[in-house]
Order: sequence, then C-alpha cells, then structure tokens
Amino acid sequence: MSDHLGFDLIAVYAAFVSTALGILEFVKWRTGGARFAVSATPNMQSVDDLHIDGAPTFIAIEVRNIGALPTTITHVILIAYKSRLHRMLGLIEKNAICTNPTAGQAAPFELSPGGRFFTTAKQEGIAVGWSQHYHLYAGVYHTMSRRPLLARIKPLPTA
Repeated sequence: MSDHLGFDLIAVYAAFVSTALGILEFVKWRTGGARFAVSATPNMQSVDDLHIDGAPTFIAIEVRNIGALPTTITHVILIAYKSRLHRMLGLIEKNAICTNPTAGQAAPFELSPGGRFFTTAKQEGIAVGWSQHYHLYAGVYHTMSRRPLLARIKPLPTA
C-alpha cells in the first residue's frame, strides 16, 4: 500500500487540476461571447428644438457591445407586458417595430466589439398609451440571440 501512495496522490492532484482547468475554460467560453449594455431614455428633445413649445420628444435607445464578438442589430422595437411575471414568462401583450428612426443609426447595423448603436423612436401615440397601461420596454433584436435586448421605460407623461 505504501508503494502506490505517491502515485495515488499524483493522480488525485492531476484530476483536481484538470477539473479546475475544465471549469475555467467553460466559464471563459460562456462569458466570452457578445455582451451588451442597453438603455432607453425617454423625454429627449433635439437641441435645435429646445426653444420651440410643443416640439416633439423622443425615446433614445443606446446599445453598447461590451463583449468580444460582433453582432448585427436587425430590429428596433417597443414591447409591452401586462406585468413583470408576464415578462419573465415571455408573454408579450403588445409590440411594435420602429422602422424610421428620426435620429441616429438605422437597422440593420453591424455592431463591433466596443461599438455603440444609437437611435430614437417618437414618443407619441402608442408609446405613451402603452407606458401608462403596461410595462413598456424599448430594445433591439440582434443576430447573436433569438431574444431581444430590452430596457424598461417608466410611464411617460401625457401631453
């Protein structure tokens, strides 16, 4: 028994090290893809229109790629859920696509690592109504996932 003790300790050590390295490689693979930071800021107004009463307001949507892989932004959207539970379950109540941004980039847009995508959506009509009655989110669809990247929009003021 004492003859094999050294070999047994080496085998246990090798098994421990290989398992730890396997877990580290899995973590690096899982977190090494495209990662994003998304924000939606309502009540934005053009600098040129600040002195005009009743000038239009916008929802500014920004997506930053903080990961290591590029992606393509394919759609800019508004999604309304009845509650947070409905959002967790993926039960969309209402949705809309923003086809003509008033400022910023338009989809499709290739977003490289470290890059930034910025666009706006008009803050009127359905956006205001949905924000008063539902949990409203603005976001984008992209090629790295089937699920959209969303940012919550608090209830918007009525005109």
